[in-house]
Amino acid sequence: MLTIICGDDNSTSRQYYVDLQNQLKNQQKEVIFFKAKDFFDLSLWLGDSLMLFATEKVFFTENLDKYYSKRDKINAEKIAKLSQDKTIEIYDWENKALWELKLKALAKTKEFKLSATIFKLLDSFQPGNKKVFYQTLSILTKTTDASFIYSMLVRQVRNLILLKMGQELERTTPWQAAKLKSLARLWSEEKLLQIYEALHKIDMGVKTSTTPFTVSQSLDIISCYFL
Repeated sequence: MLTIICGDDNSTSRQYYVDLQNQLKNQQKEVIFFKAKDFFDLSLWLGDSLMLFATEKVFFTENLDKYYSKRDKINAEKIAKLSQDKTIEIYDWENKALWELKLKALAKTKEFKLSATIFKLLDSFQPGNKKVFYQTLSILTKTTDASFIYSMLVRQVRNLILLKMGQELERTTPWQAAKLKSLARLWSEEKLLQIYEALHKIDMGVKTSTTPFTVSQSLDIISCYFL
């Protein structure tokens, strides 16, 4: 049986994926990692004994979805068959949202969604909206890692820059693209590039321990300066 671990909240889904491996090892189960491209040979491994006292084998892989295509009927049938085989336990981690997955109809899924507050924060990152952004950031940092908030803001600003440059965004729904285009119109390309550079300096400062500010404090400073 195939279980896909996915969602917009990549950080939490990834941690769950790692914690699950440790949990199964503590249960004396044999955890086996394999590359997604080798999925079609999985049945050949089942007779192997890689750990003397293992009572059960559990398989882990990542990004299997990119190898699934209905056009490739032979491999599609193999994936479908192994995915529904209840004698085999397989976990696949995907760096995607559930709606993006072609495999979702063939597997059990465990989706980790982002807090609605993070989307409110990103939407509030616009000129003249300093107070709302700051208040939302203060609430969000109580429950969400500041580094994750930082990475989401970097992605948001990068997407806005691409739109200002006339490029189309990948992996976005029509309504997401429409909202981002609306936000992009509020900014000049020059100002977005300045913000992106400032965000890059935060990353470098944290990595090199050359900044006296935490990530959360740095985001406060950026909001005060640019919003």
